[in-house]
Amino acid sequence: MRFVTSDTHFLDQHLLGVDDFAPRPFADTEQMDEQIIEHWNAKVAENDIVRVSIILCTFENPSLYEMLT
Repeated sequence: MRFVTSDTHFLDQHLLGVDDFAPRPFADTEQMDEQIIEHWNAKVAENDIVRVSIILCTFENPSLYEMLT
């Protein structure tokens, strides 16, 4: 399958909390990222194609690739 996603905001502590726009009721970014990855892995198979548009995270982090593989 092919998927398109955007604005995952991995490691972005500014989005933690509950609001009307994008509720992310997590204690920290580690918990939030684990949930995103769990949902990602439940949908995306090894040979699927995922196009990520716009913001993947708000700063460079060399461990991001490792988190997604």
